[in-house]
Amino acid sequence: MGSLYWITRFDNIKSFATAFFVICLLLFMIFGLIYLFDDDLEKNERQKVTVKKIAKTSGITMFVSMLIITFLPSTTTAIAIYGGGKLIDYINSSEKLSKLPDKGVELIDKKVDLWMNELDKELSTCNTEEVTNGE
Repeated sequence: MGSLYWITRFDNIKSFATAFFVICLLLFMIFGLIYLFDDDLEKNERQKVTVKKIAKTSGITMFVSMLIITFLPSTTTAIAIYGGGKLIDYINSSEKLSKLPDKGVELIDKKVDLWMNELDKELSTCNTEEVTNGE
């Protein structure tokens, strides 16, 4: 039952990952530009290492967020996948459902036979009326 709860949270997780992606993208761009174009970083090695770490960490986190956004299904899709699998398992294990198609075919066969008999009676009644009227 716990897995069903997390399936219902997929849309929220994707929203959080999207927000996290945007924040990391901004950090990556800002600190990447600082690292590339700030001449004062050459003088201060400690700041250079810190800026480089922040840019690298935000880039990696941005990539992971992008993977989550891409490969995590929406809640409705995940429920359809989960429910479809459970339904197929139930159909395969249920004896009543396995007999259902046979019973359905028998019902259709009986109904068609009944309709054909009624149609034959109507046609024979029409033919006898034509014969008696034609004489």
